[in-house]
Amino acid sequence: IRRPPRSTLSSSSAASDVYKRQESFNQIMEDQKDKSKKISNDGESEKIYSTLDIKPTEFVGFETLESKSQILAIIKDNKIQDKTSGAGEFEIITDKTPFYAEKGGQVGDTGEAISDNGEIEILDTKSPYGGIFIHKARIKSGEISTNSQITLNVDKSRREKIKRNHTATHLLHAALREIIGIHVRQSGSLVHPDYLRFDFTNLESLTNSMIKKIEDKVNEYIRNNLEVEVCHTTYNKAIEDGALAFFDDKYELDVRTIKIDAPWSFELCGGTHLNRTGGCLLYTSPSPRDRTRSRMPSSAGKKK
Repeated sequence: IRRPPRSTLSSSSAASDVYKRQESFNQIMEDQKDKSKKISNDGESEKIYSTLDIKPTEFVGFETLESKSQILAIIKDNKIQDKTSGAGEFEIITDKTPFYAEKGGQVGDTGEAISDNGEIEILDTKSPYGGIFIHKARIKSGEISTNSQITLNVDKSRREKIKRNHTATHLLHAALREIIGIHVRQSGSLVHPDYLRFDFTNLESLTNSMIKKIEDKVNEYIRNNLEVEVCHTTYNKAIEDGALAFFDDKYELDVRTIKIDAPWSFELCGGTHLNRTGGCLLYTSPSPRDRTRSRMPSSAGKKK
């Protein structure tokens, strides 16, 4: 470790500096171990998913937040189980589900599920392999078994908050392109029930005046309570009509688009949204210390 000049660092502060650097190094090593372990576990999980002779999960979550489904597989400790009970997290795969799996920046749904013999809490939903939806869960009571029927219920309040922030994300993107310029491109996002985070490309930092104009524009569209139009078309037709696509995603031939006062806001998107913009209630831009040139953490919802 290279020490600073003695004139700028006392012996006691030098020792402290060495200690802090060592702590930092140790933390980096621990983070790397955790990352390696996660990659290893993910690899093992994918091997298990690939051995399951099941079709991609049917997603019914745009139409309903509840469905009676059949349990096709239970996975616990990287092993396929016929049934499970007691402590510890596990995964279940069903033939259909109303639970949205994490994708395109939107977090996965949570909720609960009830069968004749048990009740479980759904902690997260992902789709890591072949269109199969994985419900990460834990037992609340009783037990569950494969090939049995189970009623899946999405947390309605949480889903509504996610929809609110996802629609607000589209409004924010369109407002940025109108006020800052069409060179603005979404480079990432996080749609969470409590907030949204929007990453974008721009040549310079946003001024307070720009931030205020963007916030006012988003809230104008919220007050006007415009329809959020969902359309199904082909990828080529959507792009030809002017839809924006992001993240270097791999799109299917048939795609879903979201329009708000199109062409003002017109994007390819497979996430959940409100029916009208008024449901966003209020858009709040970040405080100055939270703003960066290319990231805007924000929120949509009732004013506290």
